[in-house]
Amino acid sequence: MQFKAFEGFKNKASSLLCYILKKRIVSFQGTREMSSRVHSGAKKRFKVLNDGTVIFPHCNKRHGQSKKTHKQSERRQQYGVLTGGMAAKIRRLLKR
Repeated sequence: MQFKAFEGFKNKASSLLCYILKKRIVSFQGTREMSSRVHSGAKKRFKVLNDGTVIFPHCNKRHGQSKKTHKQSERRQQYGVLTGGMAAKIRRLLKR
């Protein structure tokens, strides 16, 4: 018993193989390995410490410092810490 899709083939095995290849159900080229590179944008913006903590520098430090208070400038000198899901996402991008 053959289906309409398999008509014109001598045996079931070759007909099934041709049907699969036509419909591109299975790729026989092999699977591609994951890239070993880290995300270049995340690499420039975040740092992962040895204990897994993700830190980042604060923004608004480039110019216009004379208009900002001393308290604002001091807060921007410290690193911020990411926690939770965002930290996990950055660790995955940085392969850590």
